[in-house]
Amino acid sequence: TGTDAKRRLTPELVSTQSTGVFSEGDVKREDVFVTSKLWNIFHRGEDVEAACDKTLNDLQLKYLDLYLIHWPVALQPGDNLFPMDKDGKFLMDSKTPPFSETWAAMEKLVESGKCKNIGLSNFNVEQIKEILSLAKIKPGCLQVESHPHLPNLELLKLCKEHGISFVSYSPLGNPGSAFRRPEQKICFTRKLC
Repeated sequence: TGTDAKRRLTPELVSTQSTGVFSEGDVKREDVFVTSKLWNIFHRGEDVEAACDKTLNDLQLKYLDLYLIHWPVALQPGDNLFPMDKDGKFLMDSKTPPFSETWAAMEKLVESGKCKNIGLSNFNVEQIKEILSLAKIKPGCLQVESHPHLPNLELLKLCKEHGISFVSYSPLGNPGSAFRRPEQKICFTRKLC
């Protein structure tokens, strides 16, 4: 519709804005922390670098400060970010790569200088332990939904034990969360609890 309220933050908009800001000298690139995520259709080792390169190109950046594996689930590779069958069910990668393959490709991004740090998003305790058992470079960050109704204390404890930053999304609660029980009050909306 063209209204500011409905404008989405796209890579094109970010790159236009960041290029201008960085080239004018008002802000240095090293003063801005940029995080992006590896999407689910790019988990195969041979696809990881190309996905990162596309992100860097879209954002017109030379490196990312943090690159996360968005979900521990590999979807069918291809041009469709949300591959589904005729019944609307997600199509999983028929050759789902082991975490070791995806993580090794992520480590190469650090070694090449394309990413300064790598990490995980939405992984559980067992999955994180698997990554830790094989990692040359340990995850710098775990991003998960965490708030009073879903504190994820076991994940927090594991992260503390291994020096992994624990980053919460929806820290004030997520009324649309699949983890919210019907009897739980919703805080931090227009009406306070």
